[in-house]
Amino acid sequence: MHMGRFGVGLAEAAARRGARIHENNPVTAIDRLGAARFRVSTAVGGRVEADRVLVATGASIQGPFGWFRRRIVPVGSFIVVTAPLSRSVLADIMPGDRVCTTSKNIGHYFRLTDDGRLLFGGRARFAMSGHKSDEKSGRILQKGLAETFPQLGPVPIEFCWGGMVDMTQAR
Repeated sequence: MHMGRFGVGLAEAAARRGARIHENNPVTAIDRLGAARFRVSTAVGGRVEADRVLVATGASIQGPFGWFRRRIVPVGSFIVVTAPLSRSVLADIMPGDRVCTTSKNIGHYFRLTDDGRLLFGGRARFAMSGHKSDEKSGRILQKGLAETFPQLGPVPIEFCWGGMVDMTQAR
């Protein structure tokens, strides 16, 4: 799932139904005004009253969402992307052209890109994302890619990046 596209699509659908979206305007408080009314205060001094509020947040270290911070753990997730591969290689390694994941404790996820590359990611290390951290994680992922797809041999890696994702405790 491409979370960026999902977020944009969700925002566009909400706007079509009349939702007002306030970007780059961090929430500092949400107060209940009654059984079905809320006031949302923002860092730039704005206030919005609404019957419904959708809270879609990560585990930020700031802001009014302590309840979420106690239940969400930010972890690094890292990705490497190969150089373009031939159609025959793509058909061999991913015959169904699906998004896949392994079931190891620290699993991998992988899929083909529209331009014929293999995207291979996972929680390579329990580390925050940053330039040096992403490089180390990229090397770990490259090893995992070689173990998962030995038929590729030493395939060139053209892209490597990381970022934070939120995890919750399974219940």
